[in-house]
Order: sequence, then structure tokens, then C-alpha cells
Amino acid sequence: MKFFNILYFNLYKNSQKGNAAPEIPVLGIISFGQVFNIITVINVFLILFKPGFNYEIHKLFLVLAVILFGFNYFYFEKKKVGSEIMADEKLDLKEKSFLTYLYLIFSVFLAGFSYYLLREF
Repeated sequence: MKFFNILYFNLYKNSQKGNAAPEIPVLGIISFGQVFNIITVINVFLILFKPGFNYEIHKLFLVLAVILFGFNYFYFEKKKVGSEIMADEKLDLKEKSFLTYLYLIFSVFLAGFSYYLLREF
């Protein structure tokens, strides 16, 4: 969870500059990253073990996005973990905050690439 705490801190810090409610875009971005990670794991599993199971990625994406956003909202906002994270200055990446967006770009790329490989094999 420390990885997502670092993501939360740096995304929240950037989101504060332009949003009245900075936690909403932060939770959305983290949730989408998690969805893409789960889809990548599912695709790799299906590529390796070839169970002959095909799924509709858009339906899975929508279901996972809603579930993970709800979980992240509960974890970061309702349990007040987000406030504790924002108090910890050690999580600040400073000039390396572009790494948070790089993680998200690679998450999307890996999900798409693994889905492409799944369809080709």
C-alpha cells in the first residue's frame, strides 16, 4: 500500500492547485491505474494458461472501476487515511512527481498490449 500512498500524496498535491475537491480526481486516477493492473494480470494469466475463456474487456473495466473507486473512497476518505498520508512529507517525490504519471501510462500500455497478445494467440 505504500506505493499507492505515494501516488495519493503526489497526485493530491498536484490536484490541490486547480480543484476545489482535489480528492475526487486523485481517487479516480488511482482506481483507473488499479483497474489496468488487474486487467493486465488477468490477460497474462489467460495468455499463460490458455483456458479458452474470453471476456468483454469493457464490461470488466466498468465493473472494476466502480468497485475500486468505492473501495478507494472508503479507504482514503472515510477511514481518514488520506489525511494521514498528506501529513507525511517523506512521501513527496518533489521534482520526480512525473513518475506517478509514468506509472499510469505504463499501466494503460501493459493492459492494452497484454489484451492485444491475448487476442492474437
